[in-house]
Amino acid sequence: MPVKVRCPTCDKLLNAPDGARGKAIKCPGCQTKIRVPDVDPETTSGKARVGAKTASKKSVGQDSMELLANIDLSKAVDSSASMCPKCGADIPEDATECPNCGVDPATGQLTAAAKKRLARKGIDPTKFYSVVWKDAWSFTRENKRALWRTIIYAVVSYGIVAGCGFMVFWSSRLPPKAFWLGFVVVGTQIFPGWIWHLRTETIKLTIAKKRDLRDVHFDLFSCVALGIKTILWGAVFCWMPGTILMFPLAMIHMAMPVSKRAWSWPSMLGTFFRNFAPTLYYWVINFVMELPLYIAFVIVAVLFGKQALTMYEASIAGAEVMPPSWPFIATVSLAGLFSLYWFAFSSIFMMRVTALIAFYFRDTLDLVTIIPEKAYVHKEIKLDAFGEPVKTQGEKVQAILVPIAAVITIGLVGWFIYYRLVSPPAPSGPVDPAGEVAPKAGGAGGDGALRVVPSNRRLV
Repeated sequence: MPVKVRCPTCDKLLNAPDGARGKAIKCPGCQTKIRVPDVDPETTSGKARVGAKTASKKSVGQDSMELLANIDLSKAVDSSASMCPKCGADIPEDATECPNCGVDPATGQLTAAAKKRLARKGIDPTKFYSVVWKDAWSFTRENKRALWRTIIYAVVSYGIVAGCGFMVFWSSRLPPKAFWLGFVVVGTQIFPGWIWHLRTETIKLTIAKKRDLRDVHFDLFSCVALGIKTILWGAVFCWMPGTILMFPLAMIHMAMPVSKRAWSWPSMLGTFFRNFAPTLYYWVINFVMELPLYIAFVIVAVLFGKQALTMYEASIAGAEVMPPSWPFIATVSLAGLFSLYWFAFSSIFMMRVTALIAFYFRDTLDLVTIIPEKAYVHKEIKLDAFGEPVKTQGEKVQAILVPIAAVITIGLVGWFIYYRLVSPPAPSGPVDPAGEVAPKAGGAGGDGALRVVPSNRRLV
């Protein structure tokens, strides 16, 4: 009668053959040696079985090693417990492969899906679609400080723009107008530059498996420069209709040390088609995140669109403009505050989505993450018989042309100065059709008169 024993290592239930009593067998799952008890605790005839086992052993004449060699361990596994034949892990009843190692319990070999997973290098890209919503949401909530900083920078930067714009219209002379207009142009670059900076830093942190944006600092001049970069990139990359669809992929390349492919949309086409599914999913998420802004705009337009249009037409016509009602002011103010907050929230949310695309699809994005080091080679200088450096043909030509150019330049400057000092001043009076200078007012004689001379003669 088989004896049931439990492996102390993997806790598997085994059926040891009756002839293995008092001996040790190996667990087929973890290869741990298990001693089979001499007496079956479930029966009361243990001693009799021990005697029968001893007599049987003597009659056969096999030693303990031969007995263990004849044990069929494949029959020792309890049929009521499903166990992986390779790693010994528990396999659910409805599973077709081991959840731990991917082995098919029926064949003992890896399944096709497990082989495909093992053959794939790096992170599994298919996990992107299942984690992107939850991860981006938690990331945005964890970085509330960056969210409020974004709101503050938007209010301050566009407040500066509004104040400088007022000064442009208030000033009456050109120099002050140009001065304040320059501040308007600079101020409009601050917030777009901050968004660009925050997006690229989020991508870098995500690739490095970090989640904290507290170390991302604001620099006024850097943000102005990045704002100009934003405008230039839009003019260079997005002039072709439809190229805006490659925006998340271009931003990923912009966060890398080498970003030249992100400036040319033809260079990004191959990357775009290889990553079409995650890019399309990005725009679906972007539409969902911007939907509350569209709803707020529609509500304001339905409730107070007619009143706003009437006020606008009156201001264009120069007529008296009726002041807006309090419900109009309150609704527009609340909608503006909500739009500002939700814009900052959705921006950070979509930054994380873009960063997750870079994290999960880095193998198909053609990223250049390492700049090759430049090897500096010492320049060998050849010397002539006198120990002087041997000049190349270009250096010899340069040694001749530079003095000649310097002499010509000095001569032209000297001639110009001489001409300005020696030549007489131009006539100050009006010139008649005959080419002569007319006399000034004040009579023919006296201090107010000029001599009339032919136009082809100098005054002496």
